[in-house]
Amino acid sequence: DYEQQNLNKIKAKGNKQANTLMDPINDTKSTILLKTEIQRLQQSNDHLKQRLSKYEKDDELLNQQLEETTRLISNKEETFSQKLESNEKRL
Repeated sequence: DYEQQNLNKIKAKGNKQANTLMDPINDTKSTILLKTEIQRLQQSNDHLKQRLSKYEKDDELLNQQLEETTRLISNKEETFSQKLESNEKRL
């Protein structure tokens, strides 16, 4: 019985000590500043992600236009070559 009571006291002291170690930290000026800075950086990060997304879309559009222009030039070169051959045969 005495040993059980002693064990219970030790457990109770251990729980109290564990609880005091796990108490939340009060918001001090430094933690408030850190939270503010984290929030500012997150907003900046979100803004940069939006800009990156816009640039990626613009890049995709420009690549499509470049491919189309390249295809048109290739077709014109082929047509020109055919006309040149035709003219050379006539001469």
